[in-house]
Amino acid sequence: MSSLSRIIKYGWLGFVRNIWISTATISIMVLALSVMSVLLVLGYITDTFVGELQGKIDVSVYLTQEAEEAKILQLQYTLGGRPEVAEVEYVSRDEALSIFRERHKANTLLMASLEELDTNPFQASLNIKAQKASQFDAIVNFIEGYKDADIIEKVNYKENEKVIQRLHAITSSIERIGAFFTLMLSLVVVLVTFNTIRLVIYSYREEIAVMKLVGASDWFIRGPFIVTGLLYGVIAAAVTWFVFFLTVWILSEKTGAIFPGTDIFAYWTNNSFAIFLLLVSLGVGLGALSSFIAIRRYLRV
Repeated sequence: MSSLSRIIKYGWLGFVRNIWISTATISIMVLALSVMSVLLVLGYITDTFVGELQGKIDVSVYLTQEAEEAKILQLQYTLGGRPEVAEVEYVSRDEALSIFRERHKANTLLMASLEELDTNPFQASLNIKAQKASQFDAIVNFIEGYKDADIIEKVNYKENEKVIQRLHAITSSIERIGAFFTLMLSLVVVLVTFNTIRLVIYSYREEIAVMKLVGASDWFIRGPFIVTGLLYGVIAAAVTWFVFFLTVWILSEKTGAIFPGTDIFAYWTNNSFAIFLLLVSLGVGLGALSSFIAIRRYLRV
């Protein structure tokens, strides 16, 4: 039997022989990977929810009654090509009138007053959505300096400025807080997992010392523990993925009601393979690396 086969065999035997220790270690790793999974789901919720809020905020550019259609379309095209602009919607005078009629069709007095007018009183407009709330200033500055600014009568940015600034402050706070907690929880996860596996290896310290004294190589001693660490990681990742699959399925409707536009179950299922690979990579990395580092002190005999 080759050395690699023996290492794999002894790693598996060590995992099975100490099933209670293995179960405890896997449980700790499941908790660690669950923290990572929670961060993934929370990241999706905050990104989607903030995106929904940003989608409801726009800047409207009202155009003069005399503005030529060609110049309006050119402004729309120019704005649409700017990197900070997510969407530009053109509402013609006729469309604005139709929207008004549909919105107030139950108000007979208002409809009668509108019929008395000889001309369409509404202005054409461009409704602009930004990629991020912080980019509205740049968009407004561009509009104010536009070469054909004579076709622009009014920009309603000032009316929405406080809402936009508040949204920008919220998104910035969420990003900073999310980054801080991700970093801190990641460090906790690594330390807890590392110390758990180090305790497991500590229980084998006498066997390791004997193997070292009889001439076993460092790789032969270290190998089975790394294999066991890999098993911990793969099993912990599979358990975590399954538990979170059930959790997001149960909670999806409730979170969707609290945070409109979010569907955590759809997010998990659409990205299930990528999430599973990520969890396996994290689990295997934590298990194997922790085993590799933790055993070093016991190789010095």
